[in-house]
Amino acid sequence: MLFTAILLSLAPALALGRPKHDQSGRPRSEHESHVRLLHEYPLGHFVEGIAVRPNGELLLTLPYIAEVHSINPLHSDHTPKVVHKFQGISSVFGITEYDHDVYAVNGGNFSIEEGSVVGTYRVDSLDLTGAEPKAARIADFPTAQFLNGMTFLPQWGPGPRNVLVNDVIGGVVYHLDPTSGDYHVALNNTYTQAHQHPVLGSFGVNGIKIGDGMAYLTNTGLGALVRFPIHPNGTEVEGGPVEILSRQDNSTWFYDDFALRDTTAYVTTGSGNSIERVVAPSVGAGGLIGTDIVAGSLNSTAVAGPTAAAFGRTDRDRHILYVTTSGAANVPVDGKIRVGAQVLAVDTRLCTWI
Repeated sequence: MLFTAILLSLAPALALGRPKHDQSGRPRSEHESHVRLLHEYPLGHFVEGIAVRPNGELLLTLPYIAEVHSINPLHSDHTPKVVHKFQGISSVFGITEYDHDVYAVNGGNFSIEEGSVVGTYRVDSLDLTGAEPKAARIADFPTAQFLNGMTFLPQWGPGPRNVLVNDVIGGVVYHLDPTSGDYHVALNNTYTQAHQHPVLGSFGVNGIKIGDGMAYLTNTGLGALVRFPIHPNGTEVEGGPVEILSRQDNSTWFYDDFALRDTTAYVTTGSGNSIERVVAPSVGAGGLIGTDIVAGSLNSTAVAGPTAAAFGRTDRDRHILYVTTSGAANVPVDGKIRVGAQVLAVDTRLCTWI
């Protein structure tokens, strides 16, 4: 999620502590040995979203230039390739696969100077099944304030899956049929709505995933990761229990997007410069919830300004968590250190409990 316009002005207030540094001058963390750098962009770039193709390639969304890039993490050459540049908008944010190697990508006009421009947001398809990528408009969202996180709704059998699209400022989750372009509000409750973050301002639902009939989502304003039951069409089960899996009250860092494996979430913490693992019990089983930091730390550049995460999909990398970052472009590490936006590989087999 992009909070650039706000965070740049708040950087001094968010820079806490004094880290240790390595010989490069970059702060180091005790959680670095299992974090591998795949690619670092030049300063000024920002990597926002990530999706993993069936062949293992990573798809990355780049705000400010409205491009989707690809990296093959299974090859030695991790140089990004431009898959597609979207016309008519300045930025792209969320991405999710809704059919085999076909993706929904949302975006609109966003800049540091103007912030998010209401009336410019839309969702496009990006079809990578042929020899050349094909993009097409799915739907315009003229009242959306800031589309960001997305996920697909599980279904039985082949064919296009419906998509859930978050409005992080509007505080709602839309249900989108990518075939017809029809959409409506599916979720609008306390845990999707915008709330006042102690530092950032008013923000709501950011990341979202579906598992075992539950919606898992982060709310940036609340500083919370929650889950609650939903119907197959993405609407909330009335009266269903809401579980707060993790919460960071009065924190200067914020929950962004996350990856979900079974009932374990790997949450990107934005200006917290880390990945938090939240292990929840199976749905309906009860029991304790465990949390720990498995990569990076507040005053380290190992995971500088993480924005999104996704697991590998091949036998070679199912244990690898791929993480995108802003390079701490928004809030410099230690109040002064920015690096290029990065694509990282975190070996979760080495993420032992401390």
